[in-house]
Amino acid sequence: MGSSKANPTTAQSEPGASERLESWKELANYLKRGVTTVQRWEKQEGLPVHRHLHDKLGTVYAYKPEIDAWWENGRSRLEQQEQVRASSRRPLWWAVAAAVVVVAAAGVGLWLWLGQQPALPFEERDWVLIASFENRTGEAVFDGTLEYALERELSNSRFVNVVPRQRINDTLQLMKKPLDTPINATLGRELALRDGGIRALLTGRVEKLDSTYVLSAALVDPTHGVTVASFSEEAVGQREVVPALHRLSSRVRASLGEEISQTQMSEQQLKKVTTPSLRALQLYSRAAALNAEQVPDSGRQSAELLRQAVTEDPEFASAHIM
Repeated sequence: MGSSKANPTTAQSEPGASERLESWKELANYLKRGVTTVQRWEKQEGLPVHRHLHDKLGTVYAYKPEIDAWWENGRSRLEQQEQVRASSRRPLWWAVAAAVVVVAAAGVGLWLWLGQQPALPFEERDWVLIASFENRTGEAVFDGTLEYALERELSNSRFVNVVPRQRINDTLQLMKKPLDTPINATLGRELALRDGGIRALLTGRVEKLDSTYVLSAALVDPTHGVTVASFSEEAVGQREVVPALHRLSSRVRASLGEEISQTQMSEQQLKKVTTPSLRALQLYSRAAALNAEQVPDSGRQSAELLRQAVTEDPEFASAHIM
């Protein structure tokens, strides 16, 4: 990496299947480092590496957008560490010369850091637009469910404001697009730019590996179109997906600047009214959408969906209340 650019730029859109690294060797090649170095970075520096949930050794994988975001956040520090490690194995005069280089690099890195901060200017009660989750599992229960569940999670925050559907619909109408148009990363950014008051775009996807679901999300700066932070959580079986969304939401809120104590408090409150059943949550989200539309017969249809939701989970408090 050094003075020339050896890694791709931060992802500007949702990655495809080719954006996945399937082994230590692929990860090392991507970072232009040795396997030993990237394994050390995982243990000591928080390199985002995932493991398949079985006993076979060496089955690791990683996502390029996560690696890119991690690298951009720690590039200057990691390069300085490598120079210091190299200098410790050289004669004294080499150590002095290396120290000069480290100081110069630190100065340049600080100048760049000051010029780029904040990567995503976000203040209390700023607005976040949640894009449609990309469903790569082939299971219809996830269609429209995860983004709605994540919206409920974030709406429970006193720090984050989630852009409401009516505000999205108003902008879609100005763009002469159907109101049921899926909000992908590209359209989400355009909506944010046209709106002018949306500070962050949150995109997501769900994948399935054997019986494990992988939920991923990325915070995008809509002004520049760059991913400034990425997150992923795993869930073994469908009943663990909602808890995984809890964890994902907490990480997003912390990344935006919310205090951890506040996220923990609101999580406990939300657990009292939500459900671990994806099917019940899907029915509830459809009912809420019908209520918002306020079209003829929507009340009857919504009530029927809610009855089905409480049949799926009799303890689903929010469905009973609605």
